[in-house]
Amino acid sequence: MRMRNDWPLKFRHGVTDYFASLRQFCRRIRVMRVKFLQLVAAGLAAVSVLLSPAAADRTKVAYTPAYAGVCEACRFTDRQMRGWSLNGGIYRGADFSGADLSRVSALGTDFSGAVFLETSLQRAMLSEALLVDADLSGARLSDVRANGSQMTGAILARADLRGGHLIGASLRGADLTDAKADTAVFSGANLMGARLEGATLTGARFDGANLTGARFDGADLSGASFLDARLSGADFRGAIGLDTANLSGACINGGTQLPAGFSQAMLLCAPEG
Repeated sequence: MRMRNDWPLKFRHGVTDYFASLRQFCRRIRVMRVKFLQLVAAGLAAVSVLLSPAAADRTKVAYTPAYAGVCEACRFTDRQMRGWSLNGGIYRGADFSGADLSRVSALGTDFSGAVFLETSLQRAMLSEALLVDADLSGARLSDVRANGSQMTGAILARADLRGGHLIGASLRGADLTDAKADTAVFSGANLMGARLEGATLTGARFDGANLTGARFDGADLSGASFLDARLSGADFRGAIGLDTANLSGACINGGTQLPAGFSQAMLLCAPEG
């Protein structure tokens, strides 16, 4: 019986299957290439938005709830930003007036010269943030956490800081006129030359703070604590409740102005080196 030799047929089928698999592989590569180019295009579009002239023109721009880029002099007025993460971002000169930034996380964020008129910042995390010369007039900062923040020259007139923690913060030359800061913690803070006239500071803590040249005329200091605070040159004339405050270890000098009739013995501050 003659045996059939069918190897050419098998070879032809193998070659056909090989090229079919190769074509399928090439199609997959093309699909992946298209998707990759789409992703690149989307990324470039996002970058173009961030770098567009809109930011410089102070026009409104859209951001995701987690943005740590650069947006100087941008306009965020009346924006709903509750709970956003802005950690490490740069928002110098930006306008957040009327915006809701409650519970926002802005650790180490640069807000120098930014405007927060009547802005909601309740329970915001602002530790180590830069707020130099920022305007927070009338801002709501109750229970804020701004430990180690830099607020030199900031305006906090009429701001609500009740229950806030500003431990070790720099508020040198800051304006807290008529602020509400009951039970706020300013321990270890630098408040040299700060204005606190008319502020409500009942139960506030200034333990170890530097209050050289600070002005408290008309402020309510009932139950406040100035443990080991430096009060040289501070002006307490017209202050209310200083006689109920804890002044243990606090020191004054010849330039310190105390309320009329205040008779509690005080330590003298050592000259600043």
